[in-house]
Amino acid sequence: MANNALVFVFFILIPLSLSITLHKIPKKNTGKALPLGDKNTFLV
Repeated sequence: MANNALVFVFFILIPLSLSITLHKIPKKNTGKALPLGDKNTFLV
């Protein structure tokens, strides 16, 4: 069950962080994408 939950979370987090990154990159710097920024943005 723990593995199933982790997989589910990853399937949710990955598309969300990708979507957030795609939205943030054009607004800020097209060349820079910080992984920590993605996690912080998701948490916020």
